[in-house]
Amino acid sequence: ETRIAVLNRLSQAYFEFATGYLDDSASKEAAFEAGKDAALAALELDPAFVETREQDGFRAALRAATDVASIFWYGNNLGQWLDFHRFTAFFGGVRDVQASFERAIELDETYASGGPHRSMAALLVRAYFLVGRSREDAVAHFERSIELDPTYLENGVNYAEYYARPVGDDALFDMLIATVLEAAEEPNVVAAHPFYNALAIDRAKALIRP
Repeated sequence: ETRIAVLNRLSQAYFEFATGYLDDSASKEAAFEAGKDAALAALELDPAFVETREQDGFRAALRAATDVASIFWYGNNLGQWLDFHRFTAFFGGVRDVQASFERAIELDETYASGGPHRSMAALLVRAYFLVGRSREDAVAHFERSIELDPTYLENGVNYAEYYARPVGDDALFDMLIATVLEAAEEPNVVAAHPFYNALAIDRAKALIRP
């Protein structure tokens, strides 16, 4: 269990390092790859995961895995890594990401402040055509992530940037951004998730329409 926890923290650290601190594509790709490999190593420490993968395939093993942190950070790092590997994304990679987030929702939808819903929403608005879903299906996941933790400001910013703006829902977009920026004035809200809230506030300010 200690090794799994360490690998999960390492996977999370690679994801956050790439998201918050790296600028060039090569470094980001390498960090996301290291992050997905660390989470996969954590999953492989579960004999049941290895057995299911051997008998029924990798995606079936993901759907039967039991450690939400390993599954969640694997899906997130894989999803970002696939941006650099579009062939792999089209031929199964996105389905693996989908399986990861669906399983994470089943295990603990509250993990990482509604993270499984937040990640599923982002996947659906970007790749709904690859997973046989509608872009509108993302709405319930965006709204559930906000419901689960309104102090995690990325939930609202993602909803505004990835859904409201592309579909042309100006009223929803303005409401979401205004809510985030209002919350940004509350020190206790910002302090609830310092790293991600700082990134979300910067994004919200950059999204304000002239």
